[in-house]
Amino acid sequence: MDENSHPLVKAALIHAQFESIHPFSDGNGRLGRILIVLYFVQSKLISQPIFFVSEELERERLRYYDLLNGVRGDQPDWSSWVLFFLTACHRMADKISTKLDAADKLAMDGLRRCQTESEKKVWVYTFSDPHTTVKKVSTQLKIAPSTARSALNALATKGLLYSDKQTKRNKKYVNYDLLGVLT
Repeated sequence: MDENSHPLVKAALIHAQFESIHPFSDGNGRLGRILIVLYFVQSKLISQPIFFVSEELERERLRYYDLLNGVRGDQPDWSSWVLFFLTACHRMADKISTKLDAADKLAMDGLRRCQTESEKKVWVYTFSDPHTTVKKVSTQLKIAPSTARSALNALATKGLLYSDKQTKRNKKYVNYDLLGVLT
């Protein structure tokens, strides 16, 4: 492997080589796919482990295993494997990009419906903590619990967040629209 190769190509080769040595009696596939993400982080292709190409590899499981097996033996077919891996990465990147665009649209639509600065701050906060409480919002945003409660309730009234109506204490607020976009 050329050290100057693109990190995506290196990840394809590293993954195939790890799967070829099959060092453990169980869990090689899972660990091999986790190593892809860790290599992407180490290579600074991603800053957080959110890019799981394994989802796309598993989607074409038969082809995935066939092409992995094709890099073994006397006449390994590395180009077919690398092309498959890069195509899977491209599909995963497209999927993530679509989700991020939808989350951005959701955030902007919600901000337009917010009437106070507190509501705006809390609404944006729910994108980092979609299952939240008054205490968490108050602590993280450094605002009074009463301000957090008021903003969360206003967002729930507007239908931006969900909170069950029976709970009176330690109420949870959920940004189900965001969770729907991300899953």
